Amino acid sequence: MSHSVRFTHWISRHPWLVIVLALALAAVTGAGLKNFTVNNSYKLYFDKDFEPLLAIEKIEDDFTRNENVMFILTAEEGDVFSSEALASVEWLTEQAWQMPYATRVDSMSNFQHIHADGDELVVEDLVRDAPLLSEQESQRVRDIALGEPRLVNYIVSDENPVTSVNVTFHLPGEDRIGETAEVIDYANDLAEQYEARFTSMDMRLTGVLVMNSYFSSVAQDDTQLIMPILFAAVFFGLWLFMRSFFASVMTTVVIALSIVSALGVFAWMGLKFSPPTMGSPLMILTLAVAHCVHILVTYLSELQNRSPQERTRAMGESMRINSSPVLITSLTTFMGFLSMNFSDSPPFRELGNIVAVGVIFSWIYSITVVPAMAQLIPLKPHPTRDHTSGRMVSFANVVIRHRYVLTVVMIALAATLGSFALQNRLDDTYAHYFDETIEFRQDADYTDEKLTGIFPLNFVFNTPNSNGISHPDYLRFVESFSDWLRTQPEIGFVSTYSDTIKQLNQSMHAGDEGYYRIPESQPLAAQYLLLYEMSLPYGLDLTNQINIDKSGTRVLANMHISSTQTVMSIKARIEAWLSENKPENIEVEVGAAPYMFARLGQENVMSLVTGAVLALIGISAVLIFALRSLKLGLISLVPNLLPAIVAFGIWGLLVGRVGLSLAIVLGMTMGIVVDDTVHLLSKYLRARRERGLNPPDSVRYAFSTVGTALWVTSIVLVAGFSAFMLSHYEPNASMGTMTAMTIALALVFDFLLLPVLLLLVDRKP
Repeated sequence: MSHSVRFTHWISRHPWLVIVLALALAAVTGAGLKNFTVNNSYKLYFDKDFEPLLAIEKIEDDFTRNENVMFILTAEEGDVFSSEALASVEWLTEQAWQMPYATRVDSMSNFQHIHADGDELVVEDLVRDAPLLSEQESQRVRDIALGEPRLVNYIVSDENPVTSVNVTFHLPGEDRIGETAEVIDYANDLAEQYEARFTSMDMRLTGVLVMNSYFSSVAQDDTQLIMPILFAAVFFGLWLFMRSFFASVMTTVVIALSIVSALGVFAWMGLKFSPPTMGSPLMILTLAVAHCVHILVTYLSELQNRSPQERTRAMGESMRINSSPVLITSLTTFMGFLSMNFSDSPPFRELGNIVAVGVIFSWIYSITVVPAMAQLIPLKPHPTRDHTSGRMVSFANVVIRHRYVLTVVMIALAATLGSFALQNRLDDTYAHYFDETIEFRQDADYTDEKLTGIFPLNFVFNTPNSNGISHPDYLRFVESFSDWLRTQPEIGFVSTYSDTIKQLNQSMHAGDEGYYRIPESQPLAAQYLLLYEMSLPYGLDLTNQINIDKSGTRVLANMHISSTQTVMSIKARIEAWLSENKPENIEVEVGAAPYMFARLGQENVMSLVTGAVLALIGISAVLIFALRSLKLGLISLVPNLLPAIVAFGIWGLLVGRVGLSLAIVLGMTMGIVVDDTVHLLSKYLRARRERGLNPPDSVRYAFSTVGTALWVTSIVLVAGFSAFMLSHYEPNASMGTMTAMTIALALVFDFLLLPVLLLLVDRKP
């Protein structure tokens, strides 16, 4: 009697003990879910020591942070320079100062307009008492605003009836999720008040904190939407396929225990969930089904020829046949998901680890809870369903009869479709990680089209000396860079101190446009800066542009929504310009979220390919050892590699863009698609070694014993990963689509190519 049979008999004698121990394990591990938290920052995608992230955090420490909420205001009739529209801006500006953690509010009403009154420098709000403005005064505001480079395409559009109120925040960081939620709740309440008070104005919300809030809310909403649908689909699908209500119940119990334990372990470790990792329960759900289906299908098949009193022997035989394949497939799937640890992005590493742990728990629960529940619940096979013969044998006969044609057709098809994989290019648009049904995506696209780019690029130009920013040569260099940057089509707005100093110089010369230039001497520029700073009100100082010792300034550019390739293109142009024009005594710091995502995408692909190759080597070694055949182990690689290659070929033909999330598919699916191959080969070898059958009859035996379970589990897996297409988070939707396609192709190759390869290679009688 084998170890698996003895273990099953022990479980059959102590079913309640096994169930209690399983529930206790789930309770202990699942207790960690009390620590469940969600990371809602876009920075979650990067390691803390990621060089581009450190650069942007240093810039934010030296200047103000880019954490903001931007209210986008559109005049539904007329323009934003009417007294009513200006009154709405003035009211919103005053209210925005009351928002929690707000440190700065920039709008058209509180814009610090510079002009001279005789020899006196005057700095004052552009708009005051807006409801009382005459038409002539409104026209004056229009002329000033549309002629001011510090406003156009940032605070006010030069072509559209759109303006903005931008609020900058400094969150304490003790509870960023709660702090962000507090800000967003206040912003939403303020938006409702605004729209009720000013009915002729339309409001939209965008900004970094708004985007961060959607990272967590969309992930949770997706889980709440997809999980019940998928649970119901799996339950009723298994009920339909296995014709057993209680078999579906057993599978559902194993799924639930596996998910609770895996997520609980993750939470016990103090790690935070994120949009990518929120998909882990759905993956564990689909993967846990496979073990249960193989065990239960064989069990129900054995019950066909046994009395109900012999269910212990029937389960023992099922475990004897399936324990080894289930263990092997668990190990290979575990290794496939562990390969995601080569990712340069923490949430994708965490996703791989959660699912890998979930696979182990599903293996533990499937070989313990299922036999225990089968002992307590008298399952009955459906009288009209024969799991060992019928259509699968007929299908096997077709494959055997046409094996030479199938070999040529399948290899030609794989080569043709796989060749299109080379057409895929690494290209991502992280602003479009949310689909078009999400309000933030709609508002971001609207802002990008009508007003300004929504993603900041930070450039800091440092001098070796304090007060070095007042040197004319330094200011001319900053001016030259800013002017050049404005000519780039990807840039919507550029904020630079050189504009301010030129405006000061002009104002101090009675508004003469000829003096809208850099001052001729450093003392004069320093004097202008001192006068200006003394005139600024609280909260509107220059700390967002000038560092403390005045040795450097920040040029802040708003970039339009762009793909990875576009970001890398402008990055190369900027580096080339700086290389050609930057003085030797000026040091440049660059920090930008688009840069970070672009670089991560490039590095992540290479890292994950390395991980996938190592996973392939490990999986190959496991298969060769488990099958006890180098030849069959190598043959098994063919149907395991081709599905992913063909899937990427189809993707290259239809889409052609591979983003951050799709890079994980190769290693992840490699572990999953091995499952079908292992079960088919194990049954084939059982027929050859135990029953002494020839290769064609062994293929028939394999199809008759495991064929139904393979297409059932594949359908469940495809349905499970296809459910990700319901996600409003595009990386999860793309990953689910590609994974489902790969699993479906794996079933095709396992049914149509693997058997014919066995027949061609294994010719011993």
